[in-house]
Amino acid sequence: MMYKKQIVQVCLVILLFGHFVESGNVGKLKVLTFNAGLLDASLAEDNPNITNNREERRDALIDYLKKSDAELVCLQEVPFGQDVEKIVKEVSKKFPYSFSQLHQSNGALPPQSTTKWDPSCNPGILNAVFTCALNNGCATGSETVRPGAEIFQCIVSNCLAEISALVATSGEPCLSCITTNSPQNYFTRCAGAPSTDLWNMNKMGLLLLSKKALSETHDVEFFPNYTNIFPQGYLRAKVNGNNLTVACVHAIQYLPYTLEFPPLGTDYPSYAAQNAHELQELVNSFKDVKPSALLGDFNVGPAALSVNELGQDNYEILTSHFTTKLVKDSTFSTSNPYNGGEFAQNVIIDHVFVNGDVDVLNAKVVLKRNKVSQGLPVSDHYGVKAMLKIKKCNGK
Repeated sequence: MMYKKQIVQVCLVILLFGHFVESGNVGKLKVLTFNAGLLDASLAEDNPNITNNREERRDALIDYLKKSDAELVCLQEVPFGQDVEKIVKEVSKKFPYSFSQLHQSNGALPPQSTTKWDPSCNPGILNAVFTCALNNGCATGSETVRPGAEIFQCIVSNCLAEISALVATSGEPCLSCITTNSPQNYFTRCAGAPSTDLWNMNKMGLLLLSKKALSETHDVEFFPNYTNIFPQGYLRAKVNGNNLTVACVHAIQYLPYTLEFPPLGTDYPSYAAQNAHELQELVNSFKDVKPSALLGDFNVGPAALSVNELGQDNYEILTSHFTTKLVKDSTFSTSNPYNGGEFAQNVIIDHVFVNGDVDVLNAKVVLKRNKVSQGLPVSDHYGVKAMLKIKKCNGK
């Protein structure tokens, strides 16, 4: 067992030679979380005048990251390997370290845009699902937005044999490709002969960027033993050996229904119930990990001035163990042109939580005024940037 004096000496060494002094901000780390919404479909499901502008929004995000003073970035909804590659390469001078489900164990990202990828979906079975959907009026095939709940429910009701065969033969990569593309892209992005045009799927859509080296990296799916339509989870890493564990998180939407197949859909009859399980899993995994920081899109948040609550009971699963600094504005807003429909509201669902001797300072909404053509924002979410202050070194 180390004596207290030795522990203090070790802490001083970490502070002197670790990340924090090196960055010029002793004991501080600037973090950013942003749901980029880089789907290959229009984000505006209720506005036909807004077209698919994924590449333009991606490039605007890259420009923002190059100028940002953030030192650690958690991105959600970057589902395509080609986009992961472009972001990682373009910001590598600012963020030389990165991690996703596509990264190798040595931290390298294999080539994405120059590799001929096998199709995510079995072409013949996907065509059978598509034909059945058209014949039953579930879709027209000309949709420019990704399929919503009504389309999925119609397909499951009328084409269960076909969709079950697709799940059995192609699994989650195919489902991920379908849910992140518009139907008109299915046979160029998800099925066909091996090609560089086919998407290599970054299933959870998570990407971690860091100014300092990452170690002990892991990707964790919340339901690894189930076939998920929307696989969610987190990336876990330590930053520059300074004992700070970080998790880049995306939890399932808080909705009163589920589209998942049995047994997942049976065990959790709504996405709200599934969300509660996922957040409890985060608590179980990180409640004893100190110091730690969890940042991302948790899809729940409390009521605040001019902001509605969304799944506050689920949100309190997190706040019963972790602390946070709530931003003043909504991160998912009805004033955002991409957002509309039955479940659109002003909510704060993107957060930075900490555990142990860490404080969240100066949390604020960002990427709200950054625009692309037509005056549109970079995503249907806004980002959250905060300063983390580690109050003392942990001697354990």
